Amino acid sequence: MGNYLGKSETDFSFDEIVPSAYQKYVDGLFDGAEIKVFQKPEDWDKWFDIQIRTSNGKLLYGLQGDEGGSVVHLFYSSKNFMFNMIPFSREQQIVFTKLEFIKHINKRLLDEVGINLDPSFLETRPIFNER
Repeated sequence: MGNYLGKSETDFSFDEIVPSAYQKYVDGLFDGAEIKVFQKPEDWDKWFDIQIRTSNGKLLYGLQGDEGGSVVHLFYSSKNFMFNMIPFSREQQIVFTKLEFIKHINKRLLDEVGINLDPSFLETRPIFNER
């Protein structure tokens, strides 16, 4: 078996391949997660800079972009998603973290911050040089 779950490194049938205990761990990361806004879109400047942190302050995501722009950058924490312990391929990590963001955070961004993101514009990648 390679460094992936499922049939191939592009097997995105997460409901079937992700261990239930791991999905429970990931869902728990979002319980009480905080949306920290460092820059919010204004009338003249639509740029935003946001972090999503667990209830105990661990960074899950960084989110930067221009509301209404064609690309929004979503950076995920490999360390806090424990990808050193779960054999996801890089492609699986990117798709999985994007889907989890959409499931747990996207609606909250609209309700709590007023940012309406089109998930198809999310450019997802890991945080580099994570400590």
